[in-house]
Amino acid sequence: NSQYKDTIARVERNITYGNIGTLCLGKWGNIVVDINVFITQIGFCVNYFIFIGNQILSLFSGSQPSPTNDVVVLTSTSANFAETTVNPDNQPSASLLTHVILCLMPFPIFIITSIVRHLRGIGPISVTANLCL
Repeated sequence: NSQYKDTIARVERNITYGNIGTLCLGKWGNIVVDINVFITQIGFCVNYFIFIGNQILSLFSGSQPSPTNDVVVLTSTSANFAETTVNPDNQPSASLLTHVILCLMPFPIFIITSIVRHLRGIGPISVTANLCL
């Protein structure tokens, strides 16, 4: 009985989604689960970058961006492409290139903070951010 409890405790501490996929479907289960977790995480990251870019854009423009209502119009000339974002009221807003740059502005900060292996290392950054608020 105690050996069973020890085994259950060890499995509960060390089991991953890939392990569950392997138990259910074998090698292909692990591959499918890992690919789906990867795609989900990439989706979360892209969504977060878009959110941060929209917030930075609203700081600079003074208005709340509404990317779901905007239509991106790409026009080409002989030598270059021009991007214009037009909302339904036909008022131009930020260009696509500007929006992409604003979305990627915090990228170096994210890279630096992702190097930290343990949450204790982020403590000073968190305290500094709270003091800046």
